[in-house]
Amino acid sequence: MRVQPDGFLDPAWFTVPRLDTFRVVYRTSDTSGFDLGTEKLVKLTAAQEQRYLQIRPRRPAERQQAPYYFYSLQENTPARQEITVLHDDGEYLFQLLRLVYDARHQLIGQQEVAHFAADGSEMSEAYGRFETPARFRITAVQTSVGAEDSLSVTANIDSTVTLYTVAHDKFQPASQRKYQRTKIEPLQD
Repeated sequence: MRVQPDGFLDPAWFTVPRLDTFRVVYRTSDTSGFDLGTEKLVKLTAAQEQRYLQIRPRRPAERQQAPYYFYSLQENTPARQEITVLHDDGEYLFQLLRLVYDARHQLIGQQEVAHFAADGSEMSEAYGRFETPARFRITAVQTSVGAEDSLSVTANIDSTVTLYTVAHDKFQPASQRKYQRTKIEPLQD
């Protein structure tokens, strides 16, 4: 006998089904720089932010500059709910947050599983993946423009790969490796 969820979450709010790999997908837009397709997502109301993020109420001015959007519905059972929400800080950072709730709808786990940020000559991207239910890997890549001349541009790329163990919906760092490289690309006409 299957038990029905109690209405804490509405599947219609989410545009992405269950994920095991997380990435903030962006595309270049001719008019506004980067476009993350948020017009297709359902924005959380102030009341929903309080309910799902379980944070203090925000003033209306703060709320308009930092919207949250329902993204994926991972699990929706009476004993456990898991979702991801996309957060736009209003300036340059988009984060994908994994939120987990217990049977009483209390937030028991919160983790950033991906992000994308671009600000002038710097870009940061992190993408994550559950390798197993108890093992999560996130790769963060920071790219900054170094020297530029009339023929080429040099980019400095720093990468960090962090492996987490996941127990009781909490992420604990297990190992971390860092990488650095320089990339030279010719300028395009």
